[in-house]
Amino acid sequence: MKTERQIAEQIFQLFRNQNCSYNQGYVINVLTNQVVFKLNPKERELFDIVFLGLQALKYISVDQDGFFVRLTKKGFDYIYDDNIVERMQKIPWVIPELKNTNWIVAWNKLWKVINESPYYYSGPMFMELICELDNSIESDYYRYMEFRRAAGMSTSRKDYFRDLINGLPEDIRYEFYVRMQNALEEKVFLYDNENNHGIDSNIDLISNEYTEPIKDDTIKDDTSKDIHPKVFISYSWDSEEHIKWVLELATKLCENGIDVILDQWELSHKGGSLIPDFMVNAVSSAERVLCIMTPNYKLKTDKLNGGVGVEYSILSSELVENLQTTKFIPILRLGDEHQSTPILLNKRICYFMRDEDNFEDAFTDLLRDLYNEPKIVKPALGEKPRFK
Repeated sequence: MKTERQIAEQIFQLFRNQNCSYNQGYVINVLTNQVVFKLNPKERELFDIVFLGLQALKYISVDQDGFFVRLTKKGFDYIYDDNIVERMQKIPWVIPELKNTNWIVAWNKLWKVINESPYYYSGPMFMELICELDNSIESDYYRYMEFRRAAGMSTSRKDYFRDLINGLPEDIRYEFYVRMQNALEEKVFLYDNENNHGIDSNIDLISNEYTEPIKDDTIKDDTSKDIHPKVFISYSWDSEEHIKWVLELATKLCENGIDVILDQWELSHKGGSLIPDFMVNAVSSAERVLCIMTPNYKLKTDKLNGGVGVEYSILSSELVENLQTTKFIPILRLGDEHQSTPILLNKRICYFMRDEDNFEDAFTDLLRDLYNEPKIVKPALGEKPRFK
């Protein structure tokens, strides 16, 4: 059974066979005879979806009389780049059938894609895409969440994503899936394969593994030596001193076996990289997120300003969906708790790293948390005693 991508490549291969350039192509009978007739009945159903989808995505065009299939400029730029073609095969296909659409199947397929790295969509990002198609929807994510809560509606990401899509007219709904497909594919064109770690979910953002043993009471047995928890560090660029402190913290974590995602490593040598995409991929792929809190960090989260604002909007989306999550770890670096703690991180267990004299103790406690190795362990239950 061929996939949508494999069928798309069969359509594109006919252009390659004839060495087509922009606006050149072949008569529809060639496509019918060399592709469609060779597919089984279920694959022919997929062919209709793919053929219309490639037109909606503007890879190909069909003359008004339906007689001739042409290669667009976008299609021409795509089909002769072997590296892009190879990477494109990993991108999921989410465009459904145009007519008699089973919207439940379409939604379930889309959700599986955008709920996980590397294609994770936060609430604000998703609403932005929806509002481009329907300006009658409340565009402010936080006001929309308040509206749903006041109306007794679920604020789960899955539920309100589905409600927003179902609220679109069916013709616009199809356009939404086309735009979503295009958004997934744009990453292939924007990033070089060697530099972009967001396209292939099997590629880690950091590939180095550290084997230097950790100190004192945090030493582990051999069964855990290959465990490397992945964390992302969220912080504001307050000063050169603060940036250096964060770098030293990240380095120390790496030396103790923690796989750290840090912008100073990932973006400093990659001109042209999309910073918001890096942040979305980093937050969604990390097991834990360390929030380095300072008064300036709180200010940027309150105003959703800069990179910290992007990270906090993703954090907010996950916390609204799951208030019990322990993914986000507050670390107080400067100021007091009132001055430095963002609203959604209030009343959560925090590690205090303001005082250098107590840093090592706090760092050890943080390591234990990341490795799920508590200092005080509840003993195993013994047998019931025999009473006289």
